[in-house]
Amino acid sequence: MNRVYRWVAVFLALAAVRAPVGAQDADSGFLVRFNAGLDVIDIGLAAGIGAAYRFPGPGGIGEVSADIYYGPYWETYTEGANTFDYSETLLIFAVRANWLFNLEVGGTGWYQVAGTGVFVGSYSWENYNRTTDYTEGNGYFASGTVINLGIGYVFGPTWEARLEIPVLVFFGEYGEAAAVAIPITAGVLYRPR
Repeated sequence: MNRVYRWVAVFLALAAVRAPVGAQDADSGFLVRFNAGLDVIDIGLAAGIGAAYRFPGPGGIGEVSADIYYGPYWETYTEGANTFDYSETLLIFAVRANWLFNLEVGGTGWYQVAGTGVFVGSYSWENYNRTTDYTEGNGYFASGTVINLGIGYVFGPTWEARLEIPVLVFFGEYGEAAAVAIPITAGVLYRPR
């Protein structure tokens, strides 16, 4: 698994060096996002939609975005004489503020993303035993901060694609260690004209 993280870090570093640091002038506007996420630790998948508002700022381009991710999982398995229906549901809502580097308005090419934000999420699981008609399960709620790094590519005035690593740091009770999740997300952004 460390090899995957190293390759992603090398890829992001090469993309960051590809263009000079700085940002071009920008106009403001809304974007629609279609996302897919992969949790590299538990190999879980989630799909998402979202919206972003892009605006010019002092010396660069800013963006505020809101995203919703949904990840269902289910399977039927047999253990001994019992047959089980197992399911999991993951739902995450995140709000982020990103800074976009080297994004040229009206042009095409690579740009870099760095930002932060907050998230709330819920996770639930259920295991139904068909043989004994018994169900067990549980649900959890969590919140925390997001530290976001990524790269994007502009294909034209309306389409972009991004690869991001939003590191999720979960809030914990005082004196307890915080949990961290490191998913990889890929997204397509559409800007209506």
